[in-house]
Amino acid sequence: MASLYLGVILFASLRPLFSVMFLVGIVSVILSFINVSGQGASLSHWVITVSAREYRYVDINVERDTKVLIWAYIYPSGSDIDIAIIRPDGSLELVKTRYSNEFRYRFFATISGTYKILFDNSYSIFTSKTIDLAI
Repeated sequence: MASLYLGVILFASLRPLFSVMFLVGIVSVILSFINVSGQGASLSHWVITVSAREYRYVDINVERDTKVLIWAYIYPSGSDIDIAIIRPDGSLELVKTRYSNEFRYRFFATISGTYKILFDNSYSIFTSKTIDLAI
């Protein structure tokens, strides 16, 4: 309870400094301490940096007929990145090119196995991207 009170005081004292980045940071800290479970639900959280001219995968294990919700925030604000979701059999669930800012996607897993989420920044010459990802 004391930490909640401290959080409210901190929120009030830093109010003028709020920006999207600050809010994303707060959400990241909160999500890193949360483990939601019950009725088959779970929450996983990653913060991923993808350098210029590189790509990164995130693997998620999913059972068939599971509803999957993916939320990602790409920053710095205005930055874009290619996103793909690859099913365990190698087929594509989704391909989004030059996606920027907030990304949300929901799907039902058609097969059990490891789904791969690809964040591709290989077209960018100079700019690294950071992705705040929750599934």
